[in-house]
Amino acid sequence: MQSTVGLIGWLLLLTTIGLTAGPAIAPVDTGAPAAPPEERLGAAANDTGRERPIIINLDLALLQIHPAETMTLLAPKVQVVLGHSATIQTGAKTTDDRTESREYQLTIRPARILPDGIELQFQWTMKIGTTAHTGKAAATVRNLEKAVVNLFEDRGRDIKYAIQVVPLVENAMPAGAYPMPLHELRITGGMLLLNDRRVWGGSGSDGSARSDREGAVHFEILTKQFGRFRLFFRPAGKTDLMGTVKGNLIRFDYRDNRFELISRDDFLDGGPWKVWIQHDPDVFTYPARGSGSKGPAGPDWSVVEASVGVGAGVKPQE
Repeated sequence: MQSTVGLIGWLLLLTTIGLTAGPAIAPVDTGAPAAPPEERLGAAANDTGRERPIIINLDLALLQIHPAETMTLLAPKVQVVLGHSATIQTGAKTTDDRTESREYQLTIRPARILPDGIELQFQWTMKIGTTAHTGKAAATVRNLEKAVVNLFEDRGRDIKYAIQVVPLVENAMPAGAYPMPLHELRITGGMLLLNDRRVWGGSGSDGSARSDREGAVHFEILTKQFGRFRLFFRPAGKTDLMGTVKGNLIRFDYRDNRFELISRDDFLDGGPWKVWIQHDPDVFTYPARGSGSKGPAGPDWSVVEASVGVGAGVKPQE
C-alpha cells in the first residue's frame, strides 16, 4: 500500500525547487481582429530563429519503502531543460523527541536522449536525525514510462529510499510556421486551462470564424487576472510572446503561468506549429463587431475568470 506520509510533531516543512536558467515557451498577444497581422522580420520577441531547447517534464516521488508499506515523502513535478539540473530541497524541524528531524536534497539532471530512453543523473543528500546519507546514481528511462531508482538502504530499520520518476519530453521538435493557407478557424467543446485548472469552457463551447484575408483568423482570450491575449498563426506586427499548437492543443506561458487551450477537434493539421501572441494587460473586453454593435463587450467578471472568442466576427463564447 502506498500512502502520503504524515508526521506528528513537525513544526515547519519547507520545500524549494531550484532550476538552472533555461528558455521556455512564452505566450503572445496580437492586434485588431478585423485585419490580418502585419508580417515583419523578427516579429516574435522571443523567436530568435534558433532551435528550441528540449524541455523535460519530470513527475517525481521520493519513496520510503518498508516491508509493511511504501510512503511518499515528497512528490514534486519539475520542468527542466535537457542538460540542465533541478534541485529539490525539503526540511523539517520538530520539538517532539519521538520524531526525528529530516532534510532531503535531491538534484536531477536529464543528461541526454539515447535511442533507448532519457539518461537521468541523480545526486542526493539526506539527513535523518544525526545521520547523513549522500550518493549518486544514473538510469536510462523511456519517455512516459515509470521507473524506480534505489537511493540507499537503512539496514538498521529495514527501510529503503528510492526515487520514482516519469519523464515526458516536450518540444523535441522545433516548431515551424503553419505552411498551408489559413482562412478558417474553429474550436469545438473548447476548454481553457490555467496551470492545469479549467477556467473556461465545456461541452457547449464551440465557435468558428472565417476571413478572406489569409491569416487574419485568430483566438482572443480574455482573463480577469492578466487581460487579453490574441493568438495568431502567422507572424504578428506586435508580438510579445510565442506559443505552439499541435493537434487539438495550443500551449503558451505567461510569466510563471501555463495556458492550454484545448479543442475536441484539431485546430490545425500536423505540428507543432508556432503561435504568435499579442498581450494587452489592460484590455478586458472584446472589440465592437459590425455596424450594429453598441461597443466593446466583455464577460461578467464577477462570475467568470476567463473567456475565449474566435476572431473575424464570431460572437465570443463565455
